[in-house]
Amino acid sequence: MNPWAWNDRNPYYGTAFHLLDLDPGSDRATARARIEARRTRIRRSAERFPLFGQILSLAQINSAAQRLDSASARLSEELRTHRPEPPMDGPNELAILRELAEFALTEPAYRTALVDYQVLPKLLPPIATFPMLDEDEELS
Repeated sequence: MNPWAWNDRNPYYGTAFHLLDLDPGSDRATARARIEARRTRIRRSAERFPLFGQILSLAQINSAAQRLDSASARLSEELRTHRPEPPMDGPNELAILRELAEFALTEPAYRTALVDYQVLPKLLPPIATFPMLDEDEELS
């Protein structure tokens, strides 16, 4: 079975970690607590907590929990789970952006340079002048 095959839904949505509202790096105690909290939520009012437009059932929650118990299934779930971007290195990144903004404001050449995007296509050569490759030719 190909875990990345798109049968009837996107395989990157609805992984066990998404269904259980769990971070892939969580320890076992945290995972158990989150799984039980998710079960309780679904038991009480599943319609209040849809995931990707789908109302979850207890069977789906139990199945997701079982997938995390198997090492190979857990690895597959981890590979398909998108993780949030790490936070920017705040002060350093912002200092670089501030320097660039100050330079652009103080440098006369950059301050007066405006780009007219309607002119850009006119600057390109006509498409008929582009060299066309045959199917058998390769770029060198």
